[in-house]
Amino acid sequence: MSVRRAICLISCGFLVALVSGCGERQQSAKTVPGDSEMRAAQMAGMQGAAIDPASYSGDVAFKIDNELPTAKGPLPLVVYLGVAPESETRLWVNTFVDLRLMQTRLPEIVTGVVDETCERRIELDLQAISAENDAVRARGVVKATFYDCDDPNTLSQTQGAVLLSQTVDAEAVISGRLVNNCVSFELLELDLRPRGVLGAITDFLFSSEDTRSAVLKKVNAGLASHPVCPELPDELAALSPEFYSVRVREIGEGGIGARMSGSLDISAPALIELLTAIKNRGLLRKQT
Repeated sequence: MSVRRAICLISCGFLVALVSGCGERQQSAKTVPGDSEMRAAQMAGMQGAAIDPASYSGDVAFKIDNELPTAKGPLPLVVYLGVAPESETRLWVNTFVDLRLMQTRLPEIVTGVVDETCERRIELDLQAISAENDAVRARGVVKATFYDCDDPNTLSQTQGAVLLSQTVDAEAVISGRLVNNCVSFELLELDLRPRGVLGAITDFLFSSEDTRSAVLKKVNAGLASHPVCPELPDELAALSPEFYSVRVREIGEGGIGARMSGSLDISAPALIELLTAIKNRGLLRKQT
């Protein structure tokens, strides 16, 4: 075994030791998902699917509990890590984030009034979201109601009589990208299909492009405000994780996961800080 590889593997051992020492603290702070979320995941047929170990393969593998803050309270995330030597000063890290609980909450995040003026009211009802291979697909309904309005600059409370109401079936493709070491989702494609003859007439009189723009703005704002940022325990901040790429991965049938590739710093100063953290956690004996 080369000296470089030996050093890298020893660093992996230190990393595992420190994470294991943090385990009790993390477990006590973990938020347990509510019955409603668990039922929703089970109904989607994806909660029981196991994570393929190949998704986070490495010389050493372990998992860390994370939390994603949302308006409804923190949402538990499980992050799986595999590490292996990359260079003399960095460890390659293969990360897989289980996003299935976030998947059950996403409809709550983006469903609601998309746009409202004196002239119109646009509402989005996101009904289903799932992974299909390496893409995320969403389906829902958009309802656009158009009002008689003497002055478009007035407040929405002064809306007049309803002129037309349009219900549109919507299908979208959502992509994940890296933003500041976080997975940020973005709605890229949106297909709107008006229902029936009335829908076609409404689409002719009131361009659906405005509706599409309003939905894109609303959904992307909701997604941007909930980035997924896998974090190592505070004691490991010295390892300066850097992620280079992210790809959506399907878990079971439709479950959403994200695979991230990156590296950790194991230069001499970083290892000294890591050893100090391990000692402070009581995982190294004091010299007598």
